[in-house]
Amino acid sequence: MNLLLDTQIALWAIADSPKLPQKMRELIQSPKTTVWVSLASVWEAATKHVLGRGDTPVSSQDAARYFRESGYRFLAIEVEHALAIELAVHQRDTFDRTRTSITVGAR
Repeated sequence: MNLLLDTQIALWAIADSPKLPQKMRELIQSPKTTVWVSLASVWEAATKHVLGRGDTPVSSQDAARYFRESGYRFLAIEVEHALAIELAVHQRDTFDRTRTSITVGAR
């Protein structure tokens, strides 16, 4: 199974946070799961870390290293993903729009 993680879920997973729901933890740790993190999530982590947002306690460099060490695969952002943002105008957060576009484009 392919699993594309939301930024916050990915950060909780690498930090082994108790906020990560048990079902999600099981899916991420399953040997049958290929875990993906969008490059938009690395970008989002960088932006939030620079702004001092408490929900992003690690730098984007540390997050990317942890994602790699955890065996996560990176989903690149393609021009089609950027163009698909128009499909997700209901989201207020820029990165949520981007993630939705990547999910739509990846199908």
